[in-house]
Amino acid sequence: MTSRTLLLHGHGQMKNSLRGVYQQQSEERCPEFFTKKQGHTWPMPTFPFTDCPVGPSSAFPNGYTISRPLIWVGLKYGGRSISNVFSSIIDTGCDYCVFPADYLDPLGIDTKGLPCGDVKGMGEHHPFYFSNVTLWVDGLGEWEVYAGFSEYLRGTQSGFLGFRGFVDRFRIEFDCSLKHVSVFP
Repeated sequence: MTSRTLLLHGHGQMKNSLRGVYQQQSEERCPEFFTKKQGHTWPMPTFPFTDCPVGPSSAFPNGYTISRPLIWVGLKYGGRSISNVFSSIIDTGCDYCVFPADYLDPLGIDTKGLPCGDVKGMGEHHPFYFSNVTLWVDGLGEWEVYAGFSEYLRGTQSGFLGFRGFVDRFRIEFDCSLKHVSVFP
């Protein structure tokens, strides 16, 4: 098992030992990305998980709350931008960044002529339009991504930061015990 696997999935003392070594090396190389809080050294930017309530269903009659790695993002295209930032989940199982299709109009992007792709999994029977846009992520800056815009996500005001365009740009460490995700440049 690689140290990356250990960092992502967590395995007791070995995980903590490896994290400590990496964190010390990272602090020495890039001290501007670290800050001290409550006796811990937190890599920056570090994003706390957000507790999200899930309503009742036949499988979970009382509903439940799940902690998710949500971070604030914004989109720009051709001098236009979404008027406010919105949350997106870091999703290592999503192939690319995906946002609600209702964000295309405020960005001035017409669906006519946009490539439309098929997807498997969530929203697979709904159109996905693709376009280059500028993605802004709180604490990380902005860059161009080739993103999908999903009719399935219309009205949700939430997106997914997937492998192509986000996960492939950073080293990402999920720490479920402390309920945060750290994103390293």
